Amino acid sequence: MSITMKEIAKLAGVSITTVSMVINGKDQSIGAETKARVLRIIEERQYVPNGIARSMITKQTSTLGLLIPDITNPYFATMARGIEDAASQAGFRVILCNTDENQEKEAEYLQLLRKQNVDGVILVSAAVAEHAERRILKEFQKPLIFLDRRGIDQTEASVGFENRKGAYLATKHLIEAGHRRIGCITGPLKNMSARERYQGYQDALKEAGIDLNSDWVVEGDYQMAGGEAGIRSLKNRGITACFIANDWMAYGVYKACYEEGIRIPFDLSIVGFDDLMISQAMIPPLTTIHQPNTEMGKTAVQQIVSWIKSGNQPKTSIMFEPELVVRNSVRVKKGDS
Repeated sequence: MSITMKEIAKLAGVSITTVSMVINGKDQSIGAETKARVLRIIEERQYVPNGIARSMITKQTSTLGLLIPDITNPYFATMARGIEDAASQAGFRVILCNTDENQEKEAEYLQLLRKQNVDGVILVSAAVAEHAERRILKEFQKPLIFLDRRGIDQTEASVGFENRKGAYLATKHLIEAGHRRIGCITGPLKNMSARERYQGYQDALKEAGIDLNSDWVVEGDYQMAGGEAGIRSLKNRGITACFIANDWMAYGVYKACYEEGIRIPFDLSIVGFDDLMISQAMIPPLTTIHQPNTEMGKTAVQQIVSWIKSGNQPKTSIMFEPELVVRNSVRVKKGDS
């Protein structure tokens, strides 16, 4: 059994208050010799602070909840790693919950995290509807920051990404390379980020005077299988290029194209979205939109930790800008066919 603060105080010949001040770093008024004596006993007896007792006093647990849609997706895995690293540096632990984009599962986890008395939650939930979002904010009653999406109003705390602009840049790059028959494999359109990326695709077509052709658009699922199925559906529809709403689906497109004998970029030019690490290792390397998911995660931690410590909610959303990363998956062509 671990030694108690009372026993440490007895061995050191000091009060329990003095021991508590040393443990919690509030020892500025304690003499160096006394402090050294207390610390020596703590080290020798391997004292472990009682986190539950401390949280009852401070009303905080130094714990954050993190709700992620799919931890198997490298995009979210990298983001989670950035969150965990930043939280650790700030003295916080992270409880990870995988929601599978399921709102019922998400609600259950939020209730669980509230019972665990976490100090705050970072919620990566692109599928949540506006009415559900307002309910979450009302019911949770603790610091909660939405990540990887724009807030529903200017007073909500969120860290997001300019998805629409990113998709516009991706599609515009294909247009500038001479393509006009440009397909699109969207994400699941119940998902806010997927809708924004589809809108960006349409923006670029409209700007270039290219009519939107619904036969060139397939709804995907942000999974490799969705990309594979999507390009098989589009292969006989006359497209020369395709914007794919995330890199994970783009990898499925590569697989299907290899199996179908479609050469990238000679027969089909493609642009992805996210800039996952493996994208530069594809053959040919994938042109894509860079999304700084690690930095976004770290920023969300900084925002929520500041909120927890100060009691002041951030008043504005932080939006990250997209960057087109040009590699070798797009061929410059001439003509309309």
